[in-house]
Amino acid sequence: MSLFDRINALVNKLAKNYTLWIFVGLIVLTAIAVKAYHVIFPAMPEPAVYGSESVPGQGWSDPRRAKYYQTSQGNPVIPFYWFMSLERQPQGFPPKLGEVDLFSSPKVQARYGLLPDTSAYNPYLLPVGIVKDVLADDVVKLLGQGQKEWIGMSCAACHTGQILYRGRAFRVDGGQAMWNFSQWSSDLVTNLTLTAAMPKRFHRFAQRVFAYEHLENNEENRKALREALKVYLNSPLVRDAIDAIFNHTYPTVEGNTRTAALGRGVNGEFGLLDQRNIDRNHGPVSFPPLWYTHDYDWVQSVAAILQPMGRNITEAWGVNVQVEFNKPNRYVSTARLNDLFWMETLLSTLTPPPWPQDILGPIDPQKVERGRYLYEKAVWPQALTPAEEQLPAGGGVLPPNPNQVRTGYCARCHAPTLQTTADAYGNRYIQLPMYRLDVLDTDPYDAKEFNARNPYTGILADDFKGQKQVNIGEALTTIVSGIEQRWYDDRNVPPRCREIMNGFRPQGFRAPLAYPARPLAGYWATGPYLHNGSVRTLYQLLSPVKDREKTFYLGSYEFDPVQVGYRNDRIDGAFVYDTQQPGNENTGHEFRDTPKGTKGVIGPYLSPEDRLAIVEYMKVMDDVVASGLISPQAQGYRKRLLDVMTYTYEGKAGTQGYEPGDKPVTELCQKLESAMEQLSGGAQKTQSYIASPAPGPAPAATPTPAPVGH
Repeated sequence: MSLFDRINALVNKLAKNYTLWIFVGLIVLTAIAVKAYHVIFPAMPEPAVYGSESVPGQGWSDPRRAKYYQTSQGNPVIPFYWFMSLERQPQGFPPKLGEVDLFSSPKVQARYGLLPDTSAYNPYLLPVGIVKDVLADDVVKLLGQGQKEWIGMSCAACHTGQILYRGRAFRVDGGQAMWNFSQWSSDLVTNLTLTAAMPKRFHRFAQRVFAYEHLENNEENRKALREALKVYLNSPLVRDAIDAIFNHTYPTVEGNTRTAALGRGVNGEFGLLDQRNIDRNHGPVSFPPLWYTHDYDWVQSVAAILQPMGRNITEAWGVNVQVEFNKPNRYVSTARLNDLFWMETLLSTLTPPPWPQDILGPIDPQKVERGRYLYEKAVWPQALTPAEEQLPAGGGVLPPNPNQVRTGYCARCHAPTLQTTADAYGNRYIQLPMYRLDVLDTDPYDAKEFNARNPYTGILADDFKGQKQVNIGEALTTIVSGIEQRWYDDRNVPPRCREIMNGFRPQGFRAPLAYPARPLAGYWATGPYLHNGSVRTLYQLLSPVKDREKTFYLGSYEFDPVQVGYRNDRIDGAFVYDTQQPGNENTGHEFRDTPKGTKGVIGPYLSPEDRLAIVEYMKVMDDVVASGLISPQAQGYRKRLLDVMTYTYEGKAGTQGYEPGDKPVTELCQKLESAMEQLSGGAQKTQSYIASPAPGPAPAATPTPAPVGH
């Protein structure tokens, strides 16, 4: 028999060996199961371990910081006792189905990048920004699925950072969190689904819930709990989350330090009106730092929102504030405008974190001076004019500011400059220059996809004069104004108090095809950098694109104090950031020698020494303070209003639901109006507690440009 005949006979024999094929099939199925399991439940990093923690002075007292960490926005995510009773996903493979570690335990929550918190306001040891909320009685049935006590998410969850270096931790209030929000949300829903499907798991869950609620663990109560769980798992929050997974709505994985804020917000907010409003999003963005935000003319990743209260309502609505659209309760919501106002006022006093020399090492004064010159004074002959780089006036966008400095490789874009004219209250804000996408050449998805949204109005068409579809600016302006006004009307909030709580600004939303250049005070503590977090260190941000990392790991708090940014540590469960994915591009904002007008190039090639010098200067600079744009008068307003609210926001654990027209809101308004009258000398029009009074002779008041969608 020839060799070929022998091979042919062996193949035929193997092909007829059904036992062998069953064995191979089982191996393949096992491999697929392992892969699928790790896709659904990816490994998460071990919590950071450190010997000591430092909380710097950023303008806050310890009691106010502690209260901020645990103040609700009014966004019910999951019933409180369910969250406290829910088990985490089984670990390992094959999974240990009898494991009973709780999802809410600090060690599990820390794996998602949430920070531990212990204070008098937090008896349940919830992480920073994951808060207990108690709904007002009038919305429990309408918007709360019959559940009164909930877990929600506060600003602090996304905007509290932490740096670790050689066993010592440094807290950054208002900074960029390491939270992996999308994985946290996905695991929360999946664990609840497992609880509903697995009898033993449900039995343990029910025992814990009934212990919290002081109920007997009997068949009647278990049946009621199962029914409530079924209602929750069929709610829009959960249904849309599951649909997003199957429909691949967010194909660019967000990972740590960022979320698809505009995409998820618009999908969650307008998807309830019409399923056609849910669209794919490829534009995750970093959690931005919050210091000085309140002095900017427009805010958000694309500078889309004008009014402080409108911004807070929109953000809270995007993370599950419940809103009723049917009449007669149209625009009734679970939002807490009083709590949002307190947090906004507190954040308006926040200052950037100082470089901790005792932890991260001393500053080199010679490098600082060289860096100061390059940042503020050096001239690049190839620079385009502001008219060539920035969006033209129109659609709520002001013309390029003639007072913007033109020197400095960095300052010519980022130096803070006040608007040239004041508003009706005599205020001028820091005008953020809006750089065109084709000039910056950074990843465009965030701006382009938001600009392209034209929501269907559905049941709210009558509020849009019968229009079935409108641009995103008009949609948000109308609906957020409705939510805001309904809250004020239901509580009989006087006009003057509304002005104060709105920060003396009108409502306004826009969707420009551009990205803003913000002042960079404290930005050393906000890595990774660029709007989408695609550049790991400040040193790389000052380098040509070809020298930037194409992939890097996120999930470790360990810091690099030389190049400045989180280290690229390959730890188990770390998120792999791939700049080749749409939405993750690390192009543009580049320093290299090229012909004038080269797309994405904003400065000349910098030697490694000069890059490090600019980085050294950025460790210590505060361009906003140096500019003198925030006056002591404005700071006094902010602190005075905080003091006025001390009676209800400090020294009290937990948040209680406020009924429409109840005493706490009425009393709050009386105190705010009295304080503002004293501060303004009785004048009804005054500089906002948020804004800086215009220095020198007050310019002529001009109306705020009408916000539009495009």
